[in-house]
Amino acid sequence: MADDSHLICPITHELFVDPVKAEDGRTYSRSGIEAWFSELQRSGSPIESPWTRAVIGTSLVTDEEAAREVEELGRAEEHRIAEDLRVAEACVVCGQRATHVVTCSCPLCDACTVELSSSCLADLFDSSIWETPIPCPACGTRGLVTVLQARWGVKTFGNGDVYEGELRHEEPHGEGRMEYANGEVYVGEWKGDVKEGRGTYRWADGTVYEG
Repeated sequence: MADDSHLICPITHELFVDPVKAEDGRTYSRSGIEAWFSELQRSGSPIESPWTRAVIGTSLVTDEEAAREVEELGRAEEHRIAEDLRVAEACVVCGQRATHVVTCSCPLCDACTVELSSSCLADLFDSSIWETPIPCPACGTRGLVTVLQARWGVKTFGNGDVYEGELRHEEPHGEGRMEYANGEVYVGEWKGDVKEGRGTYRWADGTVYEG
């Protein structure tokens, strides 16, 4: 595994966001080094390097190489998560590409994990709601099948946003990737349809934030 420690800001201790070089030759996140300068100015102290403690000016220059590495790291993480979430199996009911991994229960199965297409999952939900006996996707026994958890899937929203990842009650929950209609992309953790935890956000102009 590559060592990415050189992409960690020594002030924020997080991955660089808008990396800039200061006059001490070190690279920092712009918000981190600017906050450092502001605090010294507010206290009336000399402007010192947070790294060497030598007196320096406040000029900052964008570190293009660090910005490129951060962007490449973000793309690699997006690819890793997408591969981790990908379902290769066919739907056990219709044979089409599976888009959901579902845990279900029937009179014979305690808790089986099966792969289903979006349409078959919708049928399963409808049958569960109306209490219609159907064949269990796992064992084939005809009975009332209860959907316990849909763990992975693809959901397209009315505004054109597309989510691919872990789901709970058909909402983003866990790890997943949201591609927004405006071209922005978020890859990371979700909780109850809300971005919560670590993730990478890429704006349409290519700006990347990871945290």
